[in-house]
Amino acid sequence: MSPSGLLALWAANSAHIVLATPRSVSGEVIDFGPDLSGPIGAAFVGSDSLLEIVDTAGPTILGFSLAGRLVYERRLQLGEVPEVAARLAGGWFLGARDQSGRYHVYRADHSIGQTLEIFSVELEAKEHRYLPVFQLSVGEGEVYLAMTEPPFETYRISPDGELLGTIQPRWESAPGALDAGPEPLIVALPLVPLGDQLLQTLADLSSDLRIILVYDRTGRVLRRKTLQAPVGFLTSCPDRHLLIAARWVGSLDLVGYRWRWRDFDMRGGRY
Repeated sequence: MSPSGLLALWAANSAHIVLATPRSVSGEVIDFGPDLSGPIGAAFVGSDSLLEIVDTAGPTILGFSLAGRLVYERRLQLGEVPEVAARLAGGWFLGARDQSGRYHVYRADHSIGQTLEIFSVELEAKEHRYLPVFQLSVGEGEVYLAMTEPPFETYRISPDGELLGTIQPRWESAPGALDAGPEPLIVALPLVPLGDQLLQTLADLSSDLRIILVYDRTGRVLRRKTLQAPVGFLTSCPDRHLLIAARWVGSLDLVGYRWRWRDFDMRGGRY
């Protein structure tokens, strides 16, 4: 999402990008054709007039005008194939797994095509039945490397690779809330910045159950809301108090919310 609220909607198996606003999510479809093979991240750079996309082929960072014209192409030096990507104002961060299963986070300097490893974590498959899947998102001066499956641990990382802390949802504090049987289908969506706090959706893929969690920057759970609604929060524009969610109602809809803080009663567990 750009600072003005323009959305870029993309999929890893498509060479199309949809540009839209929350008031018009049908948007304009831009065909990037042969320039894209496996996009894993897209972000506006500086303004609404330039869109950068990270493509697994290469891997490469490509800059496009909003008319779909390729402005520049920068190939990165990276030994692994990146799986996820997220961008702060200073540049891109990439997540990749090596052959041993260790997961690495790289900062990309695409002006010279180099990448610098800033963080890594080693988790054995036997701890989780299989190697965990990670996702990347960013907040104000922070990078979040998060597991999509239990225990949903998130590593808070500075742009220089310092581990600032970890976040792990305390879903066990809501007895039975995530009881999906012996093989739960719970997944965690990326962390979404809300000013000096963070929001995360835990979703049960076998039902409409959602748990919405709000953390402070230390990872402490401040607020928790259980919903029976097929919705998940994806991204935000904190300066505009704008929050974007995906909602399934027979088809996939994108919904824009304006948010504000109000007094919260932890005893009642209500917003």
